[in-house]
Formats: sequence, C-alpha cells, structure tokens
Amino acid sequence: MTVNIDGSGRVVIPKEYREEFNLQPDSKVYLLPSPDGRGLVLFRLTPKCANCGSERELTVIENICLCEECRKLFKYMLNK
Repeated sequence: MTVNIDGSGRVVIPKEYREEFNLQPDSKVYLLPSPDGRGLVLFRLTPKCANCGSERELTVIENICLCEECRKLFKYMLNK
C-alpha cells in the first residue's frame, strides 16, 4: 500500500492497519530502520508494569509504570 508524506513529514496510517493493530489516536509507536536499511519498521508500544509486566490498571509514578496491585504493594512496603 502506498501512502504520502505531507509537508510536515507526517504519514497517515491507513484505517485498516490502525484497526488491525489497535492503533488509537493516543497510541505510542516506535519507529526503527528495517534490518536491510531499505525501509522503516513501526512497532506499537504497549505500556507495562515495571515490576510484574501487567498491562492493566496502570499508573505512572515518577516516570515508572506500575499496575494497581504493585502500586499498593510498594506503598505497603514503604509504610512498614
């Protein structure tokens, strides 16, 4: 599929790909050169808990992502 780059350097990801890979307007993506150096590879970043790896009920504290369960655990441990 061919897409254009606009005057600001933006590329529109076609709707069918946004739906297939669950890319929402606030989704974070990571862009890398392809292994052969001839193109670009786009990865959807999925936030995860820094402690357990969960992707549910996340909170960011001091740039660290924690799920609700780990946040409560650390809060309990700090208050001992």
